Amino acid sequence: MATIRELIVQKALLKLNTGTPGGVPQTERARTFALETSQLMSSIIYPVRNPVAEGSRPLRSPAIQTEVHLSIELRGKGDGVNSPDALLDPAINWVVKALCGTFEAGLWTDVEYDDTTFEWDQLDYAFCLATVKLRVLTQMKTNDPSAIA
Repeated sequence: MATIRELIVQKALLKLNTGTPGGVPQTERARTFALETSQLMSSIIYPVRNPVAEGSRPLRSPAIQTEVHLSIELRGKGDGVNSPDALLDPAINWVVKALCGTFEAGLWTDVEYDDTTFEWDQLDYAFCLATVKLRVLTQMKTNDPSAIA
C-alpha cells in the first residue's frame, strides 16, 4: 500500500504532466541516469520533508494536520542569447500554476508556494538549477499514519 506521501507525489506528478505548455519539460519522479547536455531542460519531483503541521497536535482528535514538502528541480542550459534562468521561467511558472492553491479531495487541502532557489554552473556552458519548493497540507489519522483522515 502506498503511503500518503507517495500518493501526494504521484498526484502532483500527474498534475504537472497534464496540459503541460509547450517548451516546458515533462516531470519525472526519479532519474536513474546521468543527464546529457542535450537533455536540458529537465524536471524532477521528490519529497523532502513530512512534518506535523505547527499547532496541530489535538489532545483527543482522530486526525492530525501534516505537511509534505515537495521540491521540483528544473535544470536548464543557456542558449547563447538567453540566460538559463530566463529559459526556466516558463517551467517555474507552470509548477506554481499547476499546483499552488489547488484542492485534491481526499488527499490534500491546499498547496502553498514556499520559494525558488537557483544554483549556477558557468564553466563550460551556462547551467542553472532552479528548485521550486512547495508545502502540501494534508491530514492523517493519529493511530494510522498511512490513512488519510
